Amino acid sequence: MSDNNHKVETTSTEETLQCIAGTECRIRILRSVSESTKDLRDLADDLSIPRTTVRHNIKQLVDGDLVTSTLANEYRTTVLGDAAITGINKFSEQLELAISLDPFLSCLSQEQHDIELDKLFGTEITSASRADPFAPANRLVTVGTVVSLDATATTALSR
Repeated sequence: MSDNNHKVETTSTEETLQCIAGTECRIRILRSVSESTKDLRDLADDLSIPRTTVRHNIKQLVDGDLVTSTLANEYRTTVLGDAAITGINKFSEQLELAISLDPFLSCLSQEQHDIELDKLFGTEITSASRADPFAPANRLVTVGTVVSLDATATTALSR
């Protein structure tokens, strides 16, 4: 037999995502209070957002159980808020990587879309442009020269 007096309200993943994605400044607020506890004035000043906007969005984050207020009217992330910002940061890194690799990724066929982006982290993409149509070929020559020099140095060292 369940006790309805102690019912715990759960939040769905979709509701949490909608709460965070409601406005662009909610992610900025969440990131800011995950770094250190801040009051409304500090948040408004640090993020260059009007205090009324911060107040409205912080209320939404509190209602979504992502942020909590202290007795001193300062705000900090909850455990859920910390988990959310960690996930957002990982997602942002993956998205930034995908955007930076778009010239390469756009050349892949649909069957090749299962590529593991993490393995391409730090890759430098060189694209042709009107200003430098030979940039990829020049880059290849530069990389080839470096690889050739490395091989020569390795050979010289092994003698």
